[in-house]
Amino acid sequence: MSKKTIIKLVLARLEAEGAASLTLQAVGGLGGVSMDNMRKYFPNGDEELLMDAVELAGQIWIKRVADEVSKIDAPDLKIRRLAALYAFGTLSFPESLSIYIDLWKLVKNGDSEYIKKRLKAVYLLYSRSFCELAFGGTEASPKAKSLAIIMTMLSDMLHIQYTLLGNEVEMAGMRQFVEDIAVFTATEESHA
Repeated sequence: MSKKTIIKLVLARLEAEGAASLTLQAVGGLGGVSMDNMRKYFPNGDEELLMDAVELAGQIWIKRVADEVSKIDAPDLKIRRLAALYAFGTLSFPESLSIYIDLWKLVKNGDSEYIKKRLKAVYLLYSRSFCELAFGGTEASPKAKSLAIIMTMLSDMLHIQYTLLGNEVEMAGMRQFVEDIAVFTATEESHA
């Protein structure tokens, strides 16, 4: 079984069972992969296995977003849709943010520098992808990069407030506000 196949298996189990149950031994046993091969594929152990699955999930999500916004011709409608997908994306995939929350706990407690490094890379991937989709490249202005970071963080904040804490969030108004900020920034970028 290839490393990529193992990661796909982990991704499917991750959403169903959460991060705690995913170990090299458990996953290797499911796929009939020896521990020697599991250690060869994932030299950083269980954490690498988990973060490879999280990264793959992010890449799949970004591809879905890119496919959706590529069908939109009007620039202002495209940036509105992109902003909405980024800011409200985890509301349609609540299990994915729950995994991130588990990862943040490990980082907060100082339990894993490896996860901290990989989590940072995943968030950077989201921000860079936003810039690429919104502005046609990763070499965007500081304001455009800031917008990308805000859109990435906003998804997590909204998810925590709305889904986990049960706080009321007026979604239609919030969505309009987020889209307006994105269109305003994109308009400024096009005139710069």
